[in-house]
Amino acid sequence: MKRVALMFLFFTSVGAAPASRATDCATATILARVTVPEGEWSLADILAPGACPQLRAAASQVRLGVAPRPGSPRILTGENVRNLLEPISARLGGEKELQIPERIMVESDRPVIKLMSRTARGNRSEPSSNPDTLVKPGDPATLVWEQAGISVQLPVICLDAGRLGQSVRARILNGSRILRAEVVGAGFLRVTSRG
Repeated sequence: MKRVALMFLFFTSVGAAPASRATDCATATILARVTVPEGEWSLADILAPGACPQLRAAASQVRLGVAPRPGSPRILTGENVRNLLEPISARLGGEKELQIPERIMVESDRPVIKLMSRTARGNRSEPSSNPDTLVKPGDPATLVWEQAGISVQLPVICLDAGRLGQSVRARILNGSRILRAEVVGAGFLRVTSRG
C-alpha cells in the first residue's frame, strides 16, 4: 500500500513539474501600467511576465515608437492593442484568450526633472513681502490698455512685484507677449500709448 501511494505521488509530481515551469501559451495578458526604458519600445514591453516566448518574440517585432518623456505618460486603448495582438496570435496558431485592460498607461523609467522658475529662484524686482506691494509675481491682474480714446482690458499674469505707480512686467494670459505696465491698483495695471 505504501508503495502504491509513493508511486502515485512520484507520477503526480513528475507530471506537474513541467506544467508549472512552462509558460501559458493559451492566454496573453497585457499589463495596465508599464514602465519602459529610454528609446524604442515594442508590443512585447506591455506583455505580462511569463507570456508565451513565441508570442513575446513576435510582439517584439511590433514597434510602438519612442518611450514617452518623463512625467508625460502615454495612454493606449485596449482596442488598439487588441487590433495589434490578434493577428500575431492567429499567426502563431490557435485562438489565445486575450486579457487586455481598457487602458494601458506607459511611463518612462527616467526621473522627472523639475526646473525652478525664475520666481522660485528669486527675481530682480522688489520683494513681495512689502505691505505696499499691490501685485506679485504669478498673480493674475487686469491690464487696461488705452490708445486714441479706445480702452481695452486684457487678463495678464504679473512677472514682477510692484507698488502703486511702479512699472512692472506682465505676460498676456494664454500668450507669450510680455509688456511693461504701470501699477494703478491691487491687481490692476495700465499701459497708455499716445497716438
